[in-house]
Amino acid sequence: MDLIPSKVVQQKLLEIAENILGTKKLSSHVEKGTVKGDNYIGIVYRARFHVDCNNNKDKTCAEDNCRKLNVIIKVPPENKIRRDKFFARPTFLRESLVYDEILPLFMQFQESKGIIPSENGFHEIAPSYGTITEEYHEAIFLKDLADDGFEMYNRHNYIPVDHAHLVMKILGKLHAISYAMKDQCPEKFEKYKQLEDIFKMRENEEELSGYMTLMKDRAVAVLDPEKHQTQINAINKMFEKENLMQMSIRITNGHLEEPYAIISHGDCWNNNILYRYENGKLADARLIDWQICRYSTPVCDLMYFLFLATSSEMRKKHYQSFLDTYYDSVSSFITRLGSNPDELFPRKAFDEQLKKNGKFGFLMGCMLIPILTTHSEDIPDLDEMSEKLANKDIDPSAFQSERSDGAYKERMTGIVFDMFDLGYFG
Repeated sequence: MDLIPSKVVQQKLLEIAENILGTKKLSSHVEKGTVKGDNYIGIVYRARFHVDCNNNKDKTCAEDNCRKLNVIIKVPPENKIRRDKFFARPTFLRESLVYDEILPLFMQFQESKGIIPSENGFHEIAPSYGTITEEYHEAIFLKDLADDGFEMYNRHNYIPVDHAHLVMKILGKLHAISYAMKDQCPEKFEKYKQLEDIFKMRENEEELSGYMTLMKDRAVAVLDPEKHQTQINAINKMFEKENLMQMSIRITNGHLEEPYAIISHGDCWNNNILYRYENGKLADARLIDWQICRYSTPVCDLMYFLFLATSSEMRKKHYQSFLDTYYDSVSSFITRLGSNPDELFPRKAFDEQLKKNGKFGFLMGCMLIPILTTHSEDIPDLDEMSEKLANKDIDPSAFQSERSDGAYKERMTGIVFDMFDLGYFG
């Protein structure tokens, strides 16, 4: 238990375990819950509890069948500079809000429409055991989905076609709830329209904006000026009036996209989706890590996922079918929730949103492809990186190594060409 630095978090964790297992006679073990490269904003632990059968008077608890509980604990880093530079407090408050208020509200709304989420509705989340929002003791306690066979897909690999279709269906259901609630009970939904993008809080921070611009320049540098000048010109024209940070903040501003804005996941990439398999075949998936949840166009979630998790070859063959799967899901679930998708989010509006905001996939590619392609052993020390940022020492090679350069160039070039061919650069 001492592996978790906060005594407040330790106590809350113990209370959760005692309450669920119904006894104070517990044995426990705490270990790191992820490997380097799986998580960046926070630190994840896995706690394993079981009833101490030898000392428990509960005779129904046989030693070979002890009651057990595994809990995932997410906490922010202790380093104060890293807390600041990686948005630790605002992101933990945001995710706590999602688990404490928004997701329960979404479940209640579905139930009020006669939909049982776990059977035929939106349910693809990790159940929460509680949160702590006290400063320097923030924590989120979740069911360990590994107990049910869920696992993370290798972030270095492109996901298969069936995985992408499943995620499109899940995002469609998630987004549909926002549309239906805005239509049927706007008073319950109104307060959550204020969920602005986390980066909006730092829009005047020069070192962050400068770092993002360097990431954009690195992406453009993979192109050959003799062969790809048309694409380079299109990107340069796109950034004539805005830098990457400004453009990202604008695109994620839901108030500029009304009436089509929804509560989005916000951070929909390989590391934040868990999959479950049966007999070697994909059976289910779960969305985790809601720390950048925001009120935005639904296109942000789609572009984030499709351009970071799939290959250019796959997009050339299946991109339109992915979009069709999403729209079929969002429109059919809006209908099941009792509203009219042709009024709330017609296909024409979806296509216009894609044309207007599809470039978001390129923006996120600039920021996250370096992370996706960097091997765990090459990932920089995030405390040291934060301190460099605080001293305005911007290192564009932080997520860059010789052995990852080939993968980075392949992915980034694919994103640029696909964005250009789709007309998303403007």
